[in-house]
Amino acid sequence: MNRLALSMQFKRESLTDRLKQLLIEAEQLGMMGSWELIHASGELLWSLGTHRVFGIAPTITPDYALFLSCVHPDERERVDQAYRSSVATGQAYDMRHRVVTPDGQLKVIQARATTSLDRQGKPLRSVGIVQDITALAETEQELARLAFTDPLTTLLNRQALMRELTRRCGDEPGEALALINLDLDGFQAFNDSFGVAAGDRLLVALAARLRDQLPADALIARLESDEFLVVIPAAFEQMASWVDSIQALVGALNADPLQQSLAPTASVGASHFPTHGHDPIALVQSANTALMEAKRRAKQGRCLYSAAISERIHQQLSLEADLQQAIKHQDFHLVFQAQVGRDGALLGAEVLLRWRHPQGHLVPPGVFIPLAEQSGQIAAITDWVLDAACAQVVQWQQKNLQVPRLAINLSAALLGVAHRQLDQVFLATLARYRLDPSAFELEITETALLQHLEVSRNQLIALLEAGFQLAIDDFGTGYASLLTLRVLPATTIKIDGSFVQRMQRDPVDLAIVRRSIQLIHDLGMVALAEGVENEQQQNALLEMGCDGFQGYLFQRPMPAEQFAEHLVALRSA
Repeated sequence: MNRLALSMQFKRESLTDRLKQLLIEAEQLGMMGSWELIHASGELLWSLGTHRVFGIAPTITPDYALFLSCVHPDERERVDQAYRSSVATGQAYDMRHRVVTPDGQLKVIQARATTSLDRQGKPLRSVGIVQDITALAETEQELARLAFTDPLTTLLNRQALMRELTRRCGDEPGEALALINLDLDGFQAFNDSFGVAAGDRLLVALAARLRDQLPADALIARLESDEFLVVIPAAFEQMASWVDSIQALVGALNADPLQQSLAPTASVGASHFPTHGHDPIALVQSANTALMEAKRRAKQGRCLYSAAISERIHQQLSLEADLQQAIKHQDFHLVFQAQVGRDGALLGAEVLLRWRHPQGHLVPPGVFIPLAEQSGQIAAITDWVLDAACAQVVQWQQKNLQVPRLAINLSAALLGVAHRQLDQVFLATLARYRLDPSAFELEITETALLQHLEVSRNQLIALLEAGFQLAIDDFGTGYASLLTLRVLPATTIKIDGSFVQRMQRDPVDLAIVRRSIQLIHDLGMVALAEGVENEQQQNALLEMGCDGFQGYLFQRPMPAEQFAEHLVALRSA
């Protein structure tokens, strides 16, 4: 009996040793470690992995002061506050911060911890993990650099400008800002006369002058070709003076960087926050509207935005009224665009909304969808789209035609409505048609996800738990946090078509696409490229390992009847 007991004890000890070794190896592979603090005794225990993460020898006995000394000085107070708050309240914390090892190595770690309290609310025990995510942070930084910097001038690009402008306009109280949109006069003729290289030198010289001469807190971006946008903290009364100054800076470029006896000029349009509104997109549009008016007037023109030049706004209001009637009478129809796999097989189709105006012309979705979002009509439109898509699926099923999945776009404005339970609304619609949510993929743009991150995340997780699939659309234009993508289990990431269409002539866009596909696969998701228009693009994407494709090369958006014929042809093949 004693021999049997000894044998069982030996097996338990052996198993315990194996489990300890397994934990050590798992921490090493995951570049992570764990720790425990007993508050009554003050005893702090670090695993070997934690010693590795902080670069502290295992022979050194850790304490809280040692840990805090490892934290980067700029973040020490923030980390200390998070820990002490957890100890005081028992709430867990999850944060990213930098540490500096004794040999001077800078690391980025993800730290998670929680504290258990007794009945009197006193801390008993804290436990946590730390993970070295330096490589992940460096990848994020590199992608941000590629995605948000103009490669020629190293200024901000449009996406970076809009992100920062959105932040500044959202500050309370918001600082007054002048938005100055400038465009070089006759730039295309200059390129034709002196060559693209000379044109590039002019743009680089202009970027350098703007960067050197404007205030440090100014935002300077190259939007496209020879068009720039400058955002300067300024009162409305100062805006005209800044317009004069920027036009003078352009005129001072003269021949030095070009070796040509030419003095470039620029046309300028400007808008003002908050005088002309609070929406960053509308403010940029207003500055551009003023620029177009300045160019219409004369070379080296200038125009400050005002209601006098805003016929566009009047037309928008008229269109909004027409849209209300279209929703009331359901004057919409759906078209479908195929999504195909690497072998050409049908993966599914994206559902696209079309509106034919009473005057007979099609109104682009890029016009009426933002209008619906601004006017609060997007929910009714989305409900109609889902209902019509479900009805169409049932019709196809009755003809023994199957689409693996249908992708439906979700608006940022819809996700921003915290009280509207999308999962319940959508499930109720599908229930009427006896359809399974797994046959539907919901597309949300990356930018929309970032605009309403917390509400969006909660809404989307509820939809995922209900059985819907999720795709992140226009990937690369808003730069969603990689950790956000990890937390939000999307099934598909759609690479924005603008990158696909430019990658053959722009090595920066090619690098963005290649690294995005690699990143998507590393996250265990499916990469689908939009806007594929020719075989050269498809072949390049195939070589990069892209999983799926959508674009005119495979199929233009088509009405349900034509798409059904396409399904019949596939079934017969």
